Amino acid sequence: MPRKRLIRTSQRPYHIVNQCDNREAFPGSLDLNWSIFSHRLFEAQLIYGFKVHAFVLMPNHFHLMASFPDQPIDEVMRWISLSITKDINLALNRCGHLFRGKYKWSLINDQCYLENVLRYIYQNPVRSNIVSHAQNYRFSSLRYVLGLDCPRYQLTPSYSQFEIGPTLERDVRNLDLISGRPQDQQTIEVTRKALRKSIFTPGAVRASRKRGILSAQE
Repeated sequence: MPRKRLIRTSQRPYHIVNQCDNREAFPGSLDLNWSIFSHRLFEAQLIYGFKVHAFVLMPNHFHLMASFPDQPIDEVMRWISLSITKDINLALNRCGHLFRGKYKWSLINDQCYLENVLRYIYQNPVRSNIVSHAQNYRFSSLRYVLGLDCPRYQLTPSYSQFEIGPTLERDVRNLDLISGRPQDQQTIEVTRKALRKSIFTPGAVRASRKRGILSAQE
């Protein structure tokens, strides 16, 4: 399958995901990796004007929602990936690749879809049966948003760069929306398939119904 053409924009956020090489767990402890990932994401914000909106580190992959107002996504993500690989290799006296390949991305250009992607990101540890509530997962920026943890590197998610709705910060602080009952299985599947596209567009249901599914609150 040919790689999809990269869309570079400073006006909309992306969902970004990447896996560890061979789909194995990241080497080292999650505590070590969280520290390294957080540090490099924070540095990228200072160097490139990159904006983190949500981040969850899982045992063998990560989910990131971010925008790139000053530099293109490919340049920033290349620096982040290389820097994280270098740091983990140095800390664990290893060499070689860390990630399975290039990150995967999807552009989010609708407020309704954005809220569902945020929910999908933050509830990943719940779907994986690691925790029962999203706010209990330690390797997630949700805990910073809710004031449960103080970010070591000031990696507090930013929402000021969004141009697709002024209510995002209010919504993201709503526990019922983000860390309440998980999305139903149909919404999860619609979201997962839509995230494979260059622009997040649910296509697994009829156009008349897809927006209702993604807008529904349990």
